[in-house]
Amino acid sequence: MQYSPVVYASVFFALSVASFNISEAYTISNWARKMSRRKGYSIIRDLAKGMKTDKGNSILVLLAFWLAAASAWILGFYYPRLALPGPYYIYITAGSLLVLSGMAVRRWSMSSMGVLFTHFLSVRENHKVVESGPYRYVRHPSYLGGLLFSAGLGVAIGNLASIAVLIALPFVAYALRMDMEENMLAKNLGRPYLDYKRRVKQRILPMLW
Repeated sequence: MQYSPVVYASVFFALSVASFNISEAYTISNWARKMSRRKGYSIIRDLAKGMKTDKGNSILVLLAFWLAAASAWILGFYYPRLALPGPYYIYITAGSLLVLSGMAVRRWSMSSMGVLFTHFLSVRENHKVVESGPYRYVRHPSYLGGLLFSAGLGVAIGNLASIAVLIALPFVAYALRMDMEENMLAKNLGRPYLDYKRRVKQRILPMLW
């Protein structure tokens, strides 16, 4: 039986998202274990503070991703004329490489940030500017990882419209998040962060933007 590439891409999507979530959960568990050793630390208080300063931005990013994923699937299924030319295995392979690259960049970012990393927009106690690892090249490498992951899912569908929507919507959400995050860091960290911005001019794309 001949299946639409979208069917294979759906399986790929499920496996990719599951792998991504497992990786995130592993990193979060390590972070929680380290933070729990700090005297007087409360994860409930930390989460409450993060949700307050985040102002729903993290939810916006998640909604943008899932809206893009749903739209990409529909576009790939109902607009086969926009399918990329050539054998499908090329796109599932390229998509896999992008997904793995995105997960690797994000994991590198989280590892470099250590206990300072948070999924909410917040500034921790004794927060400092991190310039090691991927932060030497771009200011928001974890978002670059997220975009590579999202783009990989679009490429795996093998449809131009699917690729476009899986890049555009998350990018807009991340751009809004970066503005909020940089304003927050500049306000709370002051000169050290402003100096870092001058040294590392690119936000997520080395030598481009």
